[in-house]
Amino acid sequence: MSVSDVAATLHSLHKLQVVTYLHVAGTALLVIDWFLTIGDEITYAWTAPWNLGKVLFFLTRYPAFVDSALTLYHQVGYHLSTDRCVILFRVTGWMIIIGIVIAEIILVLRVWAVYERSRKIGIFLILFSIACVIVAAVGFVKFHGSQTFTAMDSFAPNVPGCYPDGGTNIVYVDFIVLLVFETVTLGMTVIKAVQHFRQGTSSFVYTFFQDGIMYYAVLQAISLVNVVVLFLHIREYTNLVTSLQRSLHAVLSARILLHLREEAVKVNVGGGAELGIPANGTVGEEQLGELVFAGDGDARRSGRRGGRSRWAGDTSWFGEGSMGVSSGIDTGTESERDWA
Repeated sequence: MSVSDVAATLHSLHKLQVVTYLHVAGTALLVIDWFLTIGDEITYAWTAPWNLGKVLFFLTRYPAFVDSALTLYHQVGYHLSTDRCVILFRVTGWMIIIGIVIAEIILVLRVWAVYERSRKIGIFLILFSIACVIVAAVGFVKFHGSQTFTAMDSFAPNVPGCYPDGGTNIVYVDFIVLLVFETVTLGMTVIKAVQHFRQGTSSFVYTFFQDGIMYYAVLQAISLVNVVVLFLHIREYTNLVTSLQRSLHAVLSARILLHLREEAVKVNVGGGAELGIPANGTVGEEQLGELVFAGDGDARRSGRRGGRSRWAGDTSWFGEGSMGVSSGIDTGTESERDWA
């Protein structure tokens, strides 16, 4: 190997080290956020009844630790064979894609809730989401099938990880699709936010829109960075911010759900005192069954329909119906909101 070849190899390995640093940063973000929010998780998620919101919360929060660990192993494991590198890359790749899709489902359900679960908006969001997933899946399959690796042991046995030596850059299509998707959903959220802020807001509504707009902006920024990096077509940087992007989706989507649950309790039961929430702060199924949207009059205090608590369902996770009630806007009956 000539001096120039050695220099090029060392430069390439340095780039891979930068990628590893960002993967470590993504994993650290997950761990730090877990320690910061585990108290709220115990209070508002662990003891809540099982429903779609709770399932999505755990699906967006915990699988991220698994694919982050596997991604780190792909980057820092010693003596990894070529076959193992390929397997790790494909497994973690699909886990990351599925994790991002789950996070986006949570964000889409929030947008649908903002529009009072309108059937027209629901149909649009479903069709738009399916179209984006299909395009992204095709691009991702082509990208994954083209990636090849060289075992580090073949030229640098003391260096950990896997060395990417070929493959297409078509994965940029996935992140363009993601960027477009997040731009559309952010725009829909901003439109509704402007309408509600003109009417005056409660803290629940403020939290609902603040989290949505801020988190969408962060996710858009990281998606844009990923697109720019991929357009540079630097082989070693193909997955430069992918792990960090995955972590941000997991962290922010989980925080959205926790914040809505927390704010719902504060708004409707004065922090839990009216329900006799235990000293440890946990909210059980019976207590959640009594939580209702803020409103004027005793008619809204029961919060039950057909013998079932509306807060035992998905409304306390995604905020359906809260927009009109909290801001004083007449949104009609439940059936009118659902099928408008």
